[in-house]
Amino acid sequence: MDGPFPAEPPRAGRAGARRLRLRLGWVMAGLAALGPAGCGKEGPERVVVSGEVSYQGEPVRAGVIRFHPIKGTRTSMWGAYVVEGKYTTRKGGGVPVGTHRVEILGFRVEGGGQAGVEAPAIDGGLAARPREQYIPPKYNTRTELEVTLEPGQRETVKDFHLGTEGSTPMARLAR
Repeated sequence: MDGPFPAEPPRAGRAGARRLRLRLGWVMAGLAALGPAGCGKEGPERVVVSGEVSYQGEPVRAGVIRFHPIKGTRTSMWGAYVVEGKYTTRKGGGVPVGTHRVEILGFRVEGGGQAGVEAPAIDGGLAARPREQYIPPKYNTRTELEVTLEPGQRETVKDFHLGTEGSTPMARLAR
């Protein structure tokens, strides 16, 4: 033997191999017993929600839409990115049925420009510019926007056309 490590790993022998097979057998039996619990449809029924988002007549070019469960709806928050004034929850499997408070955030690059457009960094690489959230709180942190998704729907369209007229949200839910 040259150095601190043997040339070959020690062999477990027949007794060690038998114990290993026995342990693996018990683990596999346990996993098989749990298998059916992970199969089939899990969680609440969902609806794929998509639509348009605009603010003061202009599409929200980069943003986020969030669906927070309220009024007895028992699930976690769901959301999607708003890109060029459009969103869809298809990737996440949809929003669980029930009533949800809707928050909408829109971002633009500070100092003008578009959100998501990258500027050169000091080291010559690319870095995202600082973003500003420009949608008023009455459409996000203090929103009054709500949607109710009924059981049996597979997909629905909900458009949000936000304005600043008066003190109430000017959201129009279409279709």
